Order: sequence, then C-alpha cells, then structure tokens
Amino acid sequence: MDILIHFNEQAFKNDVQANTRAVPYLQNLVEVYNALGLEKLKPKEFSRLLLNTEELIFDKLTGGKEVSIAGIKVHKKKALEILQKPDGYEALLIAVNEVLETFKSGVPGSAIVLNSSSISHRFDVDENANIILKQSYIDELERGHKRYAKSDKAKKLYEFANAIIKTCEDHGVMEMINHNPNGIVGAIRDILEGGGGKPLTIRTQGILNLN
Repeated sequence: MDILIHFNEQAFKNDVQANTRAVPYLQNLVEVYNALGLEKLKPKEFSRLLLNTEELIFDKLTGGKEVSIAGIKVHKKKALEILQKPDGYEALLIAVNEVLETFKSGVPGSAIVLNSSSISHRFDVDENANIILKQSYIDELERGHKRYAKSDKAKKLYEFANAIIKTCEDHGVMEMINHNPNGIVGAIRDILEGGGGKPLTIRTQGILNLN
C-alpha cells in the first residue's frame, strides 16, 4: 500500500475556492432556464444545458418522447424548429454563450479558465437545482495535492526519515538543529563525518564543542 507523505491542504482549499467562484455565474444560467417554466433540472442534466441546450429543451417540452408528423418520426433538431418554444428560450441560448465566452478569459476573481467540457466535468446541480462542485472533482483535486511513497525504497526512506525526527525529538537535539545556520545538514555535519565511500564516524570535535 502506498504511504501518504505529504498533503498540501492549503493549495487544495485554494483550488476548491477558485472553482466555486464560477458558481454564481452558473447558477444564473439555471435561473434563466427556470424562467422558461419547464421541469426543473435534475442532477446530471446540467451538462446538457451547456453542451446540448436545444436537445435538452426539446426533451423537456416533449417529456423525452419522439415527435411524429403523419406517422413519420421527426428528428429532434427539426422538431424543435416546429415546436413552439417557451418565452425566454433565446435569452437562455444567449446566457449560455455569454458565460462560456466570459470563462474563456478566466472565471472572474480567479485564474481558472473553463469551457463547456470542463464545466460539465466539475459542476452539476443537486436535487434542488442548485449548482454544486461535484464531489468527484473535489476528490480529484485532493488527489492532485497528495504525494505518496510508492516503491519499497521510497517507503523505507520515508520510515527512516520519520525515525530520525523521532530520535532527534527523544534526545532533545531539535534546538541544536533549529539554531544551526545550515539547518539539519549543518547539524549532522557537525557531529558526523564520512560518506563518499567512507564509513560514517563520529566527529569528535563536534561533540566536544557542545560541552
């Protein structure tokens, strides 16, 4: 099993916050849609509002049923031209286009750039037709800010690093490390020597200097 060695929680929270800046603009689209007087949007339908507005409206107008004229089935796009559209239909198309155009330059107040596909990937409506950031995308963001030790070597080094920290704490040498101008590297060099093919040995003078 991989070992979690770091989670940049603040960066994760910042990403979530940056994405949620898009919510008011997307909620406005839902309100423009609601003004049509059709059945409210259901979860997983928000992407259709962005990617295939005309077909979504057709299905809402017809209850998802096919339209036939003289027994001949009519294609959705053609049928939509024939059906009387609800008041506000053109305003909805304009609103969708305006949001997408705005987000091309970045969501106001953030550096996030969104298009119809990325919006659909990240956002949806809940049971009350309120815009939400999908839990699946929140989880995706969280995974992106986590780092793991995966190989046996990495896991052993991680465990070794933790053991060093605990040993330093148990032996009361954290203050020495914190006050060394070169940090932990300098502190170790003060008391140990070797490496480069030579075995590690105690630097006697380094120990004596602490008397």
